[in-house]
Amino acid sequence: EPFFWAVVESMPGADSARQQLVAEISGSRLELLPGEVHLNPEARGRREQFIVQPDGRLTSPSVYGLIEAKRIKPSAFQTHQLAREIVATMHFAGENQPLLILILGTPPPVKVRNQGPCSIEEAVSLCLDDAIANTPGFHLTAAEVISRITDTIAWTTWTNIAESVSAARPTINDWPTPAQDSADRAITQIQTAIRWHSGS
Repeated sequence: EPFFWAVVESMPGADSARQQLVAEISGSRLELLPGEVHLNPEARGRREQFIVQPDGRLTSPSVYGLIEAKRIKPSAFQTHQLAREIVATMHFAGENQPLLILILGTPPPVKVRNQGPCSIEEAVSLCLDDAIANTPGFHLTAAEVISRITDTIAWTTWTNIAESVSAARPTINDWPTPAQDSADRAITQIQTAIRWHSGS
């Protein structure tokens, strides 16, 4: 819990949603590779269903979040990817606060296929009209979605995650030794995962 709190606390963006998540962190749930999210599930073909494949889903009593993790080595978002992900996050949040977390190899601007470096806002805007038009029951306009980007999207990097976790280690010095040992193993697992994402 202290490590998770430290990572979320250190992210730029979506301040209100992050603060609410931190307040509810004991009641939060993190799912890795939660499966596909369909913006238009009733469409006949998969292509028309506008599928989102998040790397994680993060929920608490009043926050609904999706997580997109990129590799540390250079990689690009698909042209439609961030538009669909922010629409999915806002749509399925319902009455909860939406939170889209981007884990990046390097700080923005982000790379988008066939576009080059873009700000997060530019990357979302590329295919936003298409994502909205193919999400039945979604009632925000493209302009409204864009105006809420800074309240919805938070980002971090793998390097920042490693630094935040390491910095939070002293906060558990008063834990029982077995619990500290367990936490240290978790830190090692995080470091291993970061190495895996870097391809090293």
